Amino acid sequence: MVSRACHLSIILNSDELRSAAGSVAMLPAAPKTYIALNEALTRPSCSVADLAHVIERDVGLCAKILQLVNSAFFGLPRKIGSLNEAIAYIGIQTIRDLVLALEAFAKSSGPGALSQAELLKLQEHSLLAGVIARRINAGDKDKAEQAFLAGVLHEVGWLVPVPPPPADRSAPSVDRALLGAYMLGLWGLPHPIMEAMAYHHEPRLLAHSELELVDAVYIAHSLALEAAGSPSTQELDLDYLASLGVTKGHLDELREHARTRNAPSP
Repeated sequence: MVSRACHLSIILNSDELRSAAGSVAMLPAAPKTYIALNEALTRPSCSVADLAHVIERDVGLCAKILQLVNSAFFGLPRKIGSLNEAIAYIGIQTIRDLVLALEAFAKSSGPGALSQAELLKLQEHSLLAGVIARRINAGDKDKAEQAFLAGVLHEVGWLVPVPPPPADRSAPSVDRALLGAYMLGLWGLPHPIMEAMAYHHEPRLLAHSELELVDAVYIAHSLALEAAGSPSTQELDLDYLASLGVTKGHLDELREHARTRNAPSP
């Protein structure tokens, strides 16, 4: 674990990544409603009503959350009519993660920024990946919540508006997974989330012998693309997953879960 932490630290502090991050006029700041929720949760007297009041300050965000909670995305047994009910049903942690994801994917500006249509597509993919990652860890509530957060944030590096390289010289493409991990470090997100983001395309690079968070995001990313009908640039390594105890039957069950939870656009 110490070796892995040191290795990630070396990568995130490399000259190449610092140079890429430095080429951006301003890295996206941690979303303000997410920060306000964290501040509210530090107060011993904080209640569900207090959290709902924080979110309700942003009418658009409030509407998006209620739309998602009432969609197939969560598959709740009845209609949810208020934020108080939503928090009670899906939990404080999940609401906070949703706020972070929805705010993070709300806009992108500057040279090289994504269009609104691209942002929406990325948001939908990331939310579905979060649902799949949580399903993989359904047997452990804490791991499931962490997997959901890692899933919804795994592509956040694409929100950084990296200017295209000058036409008169060649430059290596920016590793968006590492750039996203770098940004989450600035936001103060936990190390396991940063690690899962940094290695979710190549989980083999991490020394481990059991299914971990990075593997959940690796699987979720691929199956979310598949469920949306988008071609994946990298097929799942079935032999690698089998060595971690992931069977074909388990993957098929996750595919079906992804299909039924493929959320509509917020």
